[in-house]
Amino acid sequence: MKTFDPVLFSRRLYESAPLRLTFRAQTRKHAEAWQKYYTAHLNRYLNFHRPCGFATVKTNARGQRKRTYPHQDYRTPFEKLTSLSGWQVHLKKGITEQSLWAEAQRKTDLEAAHQMQKAKLALLARSRSRR
Repeated sequence: MKTFDPVLFSRRLYESAPLRLTFRAQTRKHAEAWQKYYTAHLNRYLNFHRPCGFATVKTNARGQRKRTYPHQDYRTPFEKLTSLSGWQVHLKKGITEQSLWAEAQRKTDLEAAHQMQKAKLALLARSRSRR
């Protein structure tokens, strides 16, 4: 009579599962399409609509540094940028404070997320159908 081996069971289950979170461009056209998606949708979503944590670093008596992420330090990268003093000086040529504010207020966070997901699914569908 065989005994149940949980490690072997888990390994077989892992090996048989499809890799859903990985993607590798098959051709140069696919890679270019993904790069356009990142530039047009994902980067804007991450910079203007997706909050992230900004660490506060504290050093203890022994010199060890500990990072904490207080809830008031969760904000979008754009909100963090505008909280710094004199941030307008560091903008690239041709980018104005007004254009950044307009971009941030053009869509709600939810609208931007839906648009990004819609574009990603369309790109995945095109990438799969061309193989």
